[in-house]
Amino acid sequence: MLRDLSQKAGDLATTTGNSTGRTRNCKVGDVVIELGPEHVAAGRSQGFRRL
Repeated sequence: MLRDLSQKAGDLATTTGNSTGRTRNCKVGDVVIELGPEHVAAGRSQGFRRL
């Protein structure tokens, strides 16, 4: 659902549930959304975790 909504808004959604982040062996988070160029905060990203 997040991927569909982000694509409609011109943003990039990346599935990250199986990859580690900055913290070694930490896989917290399911999707990262990077804001597209038409946003004031273009290039910024936000992680989302499924509960």
